Amino acid sequence: SSRAHSHLTPCVIQILRNFFCALNPKSDFCRRKQSSFIIFGLVYPHYLLKTKQILNSLESLSVFVAKYSKKRVFGIVAIIFGILVILNTRLLAYIVGIYLIISGILSLVEEIGEMAIPHLENADNPIVSFGQGCEGDPLMAFAAIEPAVRLIREKTDKGTINLNTNAGLPDKVEALCRAGLDSMRVSLNSVRENCYTAYFRPRSYKFSDVLESIKIAKSLGKFVSINYLNCPGFTDSEKEAAAFLEFAGTTGIDMIQWRNLNFDPNHYFRIMKAVEDPGQPLGMGAIIQKFSERFPNLIHGYFNPPKKGCPPASEIPQRVKR
Repeated sequence: SSRAHSHLTPCVIQILRNFFCALNPKSDFCRRKQSSFIIFGLVYPHYLLKTKQILNSLESLSVFVAKYSKKRVFGIVAIIFGILVILNTRLLAYIVGIYLIISGILSLVEEIGEMAIPHLENADNPIVSFGQGCEGDPLMAFAAIEPAVRLIREKTDKGTINLNTNAGLPDKVEALCRAGLDSMRVSLNSVRENCYTAYFRPRSYKFSDVLESIKIAKSLGKFVSINYLNCPGFTDSEKEAAAFLEFAGTTGIDMIQWRNLNFDPNHYFRIMKAVEDPGQPLGMGAIIQKFSERFPNLIHGYFNPPKKGCPPASEIPQRVKR
């Protein structure tokens, strides 16, 4: 109808102008932005009052997209959003949400690549790592990390790409390994399921998923470290030490990173004793010595080392035995 077109025309013009100005902020046209918006309001006052908030949101979106992605296709998408404002605002809300997620992921992938690639190509024994234990599990950001790892490995095969994780999503771990991940560090307070569960209280995954992730990474030739959150009196107990010896032999892990458990020890002991009596402590020095004698190639340390002999993603077998 003519009324619909009268609403549609200014919306499309405004979004086009916003996106053009985002790409060309120094142009004379954009310097007259404020006056053009005033003229726009005089010509379509009823429409401006109704949609000013929507237009401002779309303008911010167009600036974001132009700044980070520089893809002209998003300008076309922004115009479509303007049309949807008139046709169905609820549908617009859904599409804007999806669009923001996709554009955010694309910009984040590019930003990760811009920071990681020069470092990997120029530094000595370089490592880039996702997740350091304080900002959440990077597997939750898989949608951005996996294409970022793939992008990095398309540009360079140098350096180490590491993942610090709880490893509760085996499928995501496998996908990252195939994309070009070199090493993985998995956080554990215990290698016994009941003690692990009592402390980590996992949701949406199980201890068996963690073991599966370790198995997958090792089967694909990746370097696997255990971020072993230790507390003397529990970690060096008879039961935990015996369980870890069996765990190390079964999984073939490459390294133990001995990490102090920053947790109230009295409260921790109460939690663990509620699960089962840990048994007599053997002493931290004694169990480290025992682990070293049993597994002479097992590395003991505190930091993620650079890779040694990890196969490139192109040489990874297509299937993993589970």
